[in-house]
Amino acid sequence: MIKRKLLLCIAIFFWVEVVTNAQSLRGRVIDDKGNPVEIATIYLSADKTTTGLISSCISDSLGYFILDWHNHSVGYLNVSHIEYNSYQEKIELKQQAECVEVTLLPRAIHLREVKVVGDRSSVISTKNGAKIYRLSSNASKMKNIYSSLQEIPDLIVNVAEQKIDLVGGGQALILINGVYTGQDLMALSSADIDKVEIKNTIPQEYRHLGYSCMVNIHTRTVKEKNYTTNLGVYTHPKIIFGIADFSATLETNKYTLFGTVKGFGFLDNKSNVSENAQGKLYNFTQNSQRVSDYKNLSIAAGGHIKWNKDATTSIGLIYSTKPQQYKSENHIDILSTGNQLYSYDYSRSYSDCLNGYTVNVYHSHLIKHFGRFSLYGSFYNGTNKNNTTNTQSNNSINGILVQKQELHSNLREFNAGVKYNKSLWGGNIEIGNSTQGKSSFITRDGKQTSSSQLKNYFYTEYSKQIGKWDILCSLGWDIFVSHFNKGSFTTQTFLPILNMTYKQGGNSLRFLYQKDYFIPSITQLSPINSSYLFTGSLLGNPSLIPETSHTIKLSYEISRKPYYWQVYLKNDLIQDKVFMFTKSSESLSTTISFENAKSLFWVADLGTILRLKYRGAMLNIQGGYRMTAFSNRREYNLFGGMQLNYSWKKLYASLSLSLPYIARSIETYQKSSPESQINITYAINNMFDINLGVRYVFSKKSFEKTESLDNYSYHYLNEFSNRGNIILLGFRIKFSSKKSGTRLDTNIIKEQERNRILSD
Repeated sequence: MIKRKLLLCIAIFFWVEVVTNAQSLRGRVIDDKGNPVEIATIYLSADKTTTGLISSCISDSLGYFILDWHNHSVGYLNVSHIEYNSYQEKIELKQQAECVEVTLLPRAIHLREVKVVGDRSSVISTKNGAKIYRLSSNASKMKNIYSSLQEIPDLIVNVAEQKIDLVGGGQALILINGVYTGQDLMALSSADIDKVEIKNTIPQEYRHLGYSCMVNIHTRTVKEKNYTTNLGVYTHPKIIFGIADFSATLETNKYTLFGTVKGFGFLDNKSNVSENAQGKLYNFTQNSQRVSDYKNLSIAAGGHIKWNKDATTSIGLIYSTKPQQYKSENHIDILSTGNQLYSYDYSRSYSDCLNGYTVNVYHSHLIKHFGRFSLYGSFYNGTNKNNTTNTQSNNSINGILVQKQELHSNLREFNAGVKYNKSLWGGNIEIGNSTQGKSSFITRDGKQTSSSQLKNYFYTEYSKQIGKWDILCSLGWDIFVSHFNKGSFTTQTFLPILNMTYKQGGNSLRFLYQKDYFIPSITQLSPINSSYLFTGSLLGNPSLIPETSHTIKLSYEISRKPYYWQVYLKNDLIQDKVFMFTKSSESLSTTISFENAKSLFWVADLGTILRLKYRGAMLNIQGGYRMTAFSNRREYNLFGGMQLNYSWKKLYASLSLSLPYIARSIETYQKSSPESQINITYAINNMFDINLGVRYVFSKKSFEKTESLDNYSYHYLNEFSNRGNIILLGFRIKFSSKKSGTRLDTNIIKEQERNRILSD
């Protein structure tokens, strides 16, 4: 019992000794504004380093802390925090509890911009029957968007002429975010392109524009206000061939405004033309040498308004003028059935100017629980004026010295419709009239013709992704009514499309079936202002059957990081149109009837597309073998081209080479010669580029047409010299302004932004 009491007294003694000799440092951490600093690291050391650590702790939510120490008279108090400058102070440790207050000063945070760049251009996805590409980082830096799009393997991009074609698919309709307003691609910045969608078909509401494939460019979401201006000139020093453009864009998260002016000129274009016609009353031969000038000026303005996340409106206005003129030296021989020969030479001057404007409106609205509704409309008004003067230099027909003719025509077109989700109903109306002016060659009063066309179309689409399959099915129904002078006709046709894609990793198997048709437009049924004696008119026939085509395409694709490879087999079965018209010649008092009999021809392409990428170099190879089969013959030819791009620092070079392009139908034969282009661009700075290019055509281009009927045959051949080589010089100035603060650089971040940046 005595021992227990003794041990208890000893324990109480030692406890009192520890408590009475315990030494603690109490304090609080605040900032320069008196606010408590939470989670500050505090430690006490015997020297200025951490080797003599005595104790440590972390401040609480109110900034308070407690440090214990033993047998030290002097210590170093250290306080640190990521947002503040470090604090160190030498203090005397007294026997009683000490309370200190530490004030931390804000740290000036220097942030350096760090860019993480990933190459997404090797990732190719499929959605709703479309192939989706991403641009590489090198392409996103280019000021010329046409140069950026050259790396997409399915496209054939002509930078000099600013044209985009789809491999095996003809000239492409360019949409921006799924809408056509006339906005030029030069109004966009390559860096703002999110993805490029390519489709072998086009939306039904744009079929009246005459395109057969689509390139839809999606832009990134704009978060802050910015504007972009882009000015470029690329031309021959003597203005023989060239293009110039200027565009300006203002973007915010609510609206976009754009304006574009573009001019193109091709002067001193030479060609040789020969025409031969044989009929019951005469044989006709004409040879001509022509020199023509072609110019084109277009002005576009418009914008996009985002009312909210579910409703957008797009408006565009386009004005274009296409003046052209040519002079020719002609020789004509006419042999009548009585073997009487009329032969003479004459010179011909021809001027033509097509002026027109287009208004496009598109509104899309997403209604909750119902789906997306879209309303669209467009109006086109065009006027064409041409004048012809024939001056005879060697007269063998009495009374014919000078022939002057005038033709004025006007065309108005309305296109409108409504779209619900993926179903669409719309209509297209064309109203045209033309006036044949007085002629000193054939004395008569002016003659006027009128025409109209009405087309109703219905279109529905269904798309579904089932596992690794992407399936798109669509069906269109067109009803076509046309009236021209004394004739009219009505026809209807169904347009089915089936597009299926099976994707396994980087491999894809694609199948496409598509039906399409062609009907001559009013402009093709207008009175002919012929280069020789005929100045008649055309009469439609009620038994019109449109030209139809059936396309089947099977392709296999492999996409890996360094390369992309596609091999495809495409078959087109074309039923030539049945169209009857009458051509009346008042000078010879004859009537010639044309009737194209129902016939079929088959075009088969076996082609490949290969893209290789290595660092700053990229090689695109597109080519194949084409067979065209008719009822009594077959033709074979190669097609394709090659394109090599290389970028290094401020230098960008592009070399392209194309094989001859041959297009054959029952009546026509068109051949374009091999052509090469070299374009070199050097970036002086972020705003200014200079360009040097060489365009070379190895041989002539030609267009040939043949018509053969029971009582009439006609042959037309036009060979274009197209200039052997053209040296192009140019420059491009691009300026883009973005609101300050959109990027973090080496500037000091303001205090009120510090917490936001650190939390992000």
